[in-house]
Amino acid sequence: MSDGSSESGMDGGTIVLQPNSTVSGATITVTNTNTGAVLGTTTSDSSGSFSLHVAVASNTVTAKKDGVTYATANLTEDSVTD
Repeated sequence: MSDGSSESGMDGGTIVLQPNSTVSGATITVTNTNTGAVLGTTTSDSSGSFSLHVAVASNTVTAKKDGVTYATANLTEDSVTD
């Protein structure tokens, strides 16, 4: 999963599987790693892209569709770039 992180938070990303296929219609969930609180959910579009703005913290981003987990990414304040 690639992400569009910034100092203010994660704005979005695209679920990309190798060799370069995407997952559309996946449920994207962002969970705070420390508290377990769900910070937001959305669904990827037909190109596998999604947009979800959450505060910078230690977060886990998970993409699931039809009970299958396609991607999990752990994001921390240190992994966020401009």
